[in-house]
Amino acid sequence: MPCLLVLDNAPTAAVRHKTLCDALQKMLGTAVGFAYDANGKPSLTGYPPLRYLSVTTTGDYMVAALAGSPLGIDGERRDRFACVREGRFLAVAERFFTPEDYAFVRSDPRRFGEVWVRREAYVKYTGAGIREFPAFSVSDGNELLPEVCGVPVGPLAVPLADKSDYLFAVAGGKT
Repeated sequence: MPCLLVLDNAPTAAVRHKTLCDALQKMLGTAVGFAYDANGKPSLTGYPPLRYLSVTTTGDYMVAALAGSPLGIDGERRDRFACVREGRFLAVAERFFTPEDYAFVRSDPRRFGEVWVRREAYVKYTGAGIREFPAFSVSDGNELLPEVCGVPVGPLAVPLADKSDYLFAVAGGKT
């Protein structure tokens, strides 16, 4: 399982970056740098045991996950997927999800959030971004899958006082 850092979210990317750098240095006891691949996916330099990094921001939180193997995480506030917006989310699912994932969400629109965070976690794992959404499913149309293209994908337990207000998922990062 990944090592998690739960930090306060900040209003700008620059402040979030500084907050993350400071927290990583405090946690690891050494300054670390970042390297970015061609798609902009970050990894740590200067601390080989936990060189893989994924970050998500949602609501009041920034959550960073570190692991010794590639990973991707995503999180969202549950109220983002409130029933008032079901029609909009079904339209997004129909347009951007596979037929299996669309069927899974169509049978119960409240599932959209679970599918979304798993999809986001997986594309953060691959580094390809949401342009890859049509290429994979996180469900078989009836239930969520434990793996996507051989990569473990599932819920991520983030220790928050208000954890029931959030959905988090992780892809990879099992070592």
